[in-house]
Amino acid sequence: MTDVQLHDHLTTRLEAFARDQLIERGDRTCDLFLALLRREGLLSRDSSGMSAGGRALAGQLGRELLNLCADSAGLVAVLFEQERAIAASSSFAAELAATALPRDVATVCLVRGETFGGAADLGDRRYLLACKPVRIGDDAVGAIVCGMPAAEGNAAVLGLSSIEADIIGLADQIQAERQRAVSDFLKIIRSIAKRIHLLALNASILSAQAGEHGRGFAVVAREIGELAERTRQSTQELETEFLGQQRAPEAMERRVGGRR
Repeated sequence: MTDVQLHDHLTTRLEAFARDQLIERGDRTCDLFLALLRREGLLSRDSSGMSAGGRALAGQLGRELLNLCADSAGLVAVLFEQERAIAASSSFAAELAATALPRDVATVCLVRGETFGGAADLGDRRYLLACKPVRIGDDAVGAIVCGMPAAEGNAAVLGLSSIEADIIGLADQIQAERQRAVSDFLKIIRSIAKRIHLLALNASILSAQAGEHGRGFAVVAREIGELAERTRQSTQELETEFLGQQRAPEAMERRVGGRR
């Protein structure tokens, strides 16, 4: 997968994640409205419209409940009686009169009595929203819609992209610090190996000067020398492996870059 393909893939995943999060938030906000509505009393509908506990939902009660839900979630909330908008949160109030429930949303919520989640037009703007039926008995007589303009949803994607960049930068920083730590460790081991080698060399010289009395010491000196050599070889192998791990991503990047 090239860098361009990887970027496109990540962008698509981020957009899907942001969309799903917004729709899920809208779904929870719809549930909150329906729960508050039940607390207000018996829901009914007559020639004057829907009411709860004897108070019209097209009036102050509906606006208060919708504002409470919208403010808690940072969304727009609109209440529909059938396909006609009758109340909305403050951020949507100016568009209320010209708003009808989108046909595809009405089919899902009012005809099938199911929950809708996705993109739809409210008025002249595109929204990412969730919609649930408002029921009297088994009949869906209205719908509650909670969502956010799609343009603001895109801002959420940009925020996630910023987080992604921060995570990648942090990972690079951690990798660089790890490489420095391993490099410093190898330098220390290499220095110790050199000192052991010098110690073994000095011990060999001293044992030779001691003649017959230095034979036992010569054995120790030889063992120290072999230890120094094994340490040097192990350090070299470790350094070679470490440098190979460092260069592998660079080589892969060059190969990927050459295929673009």
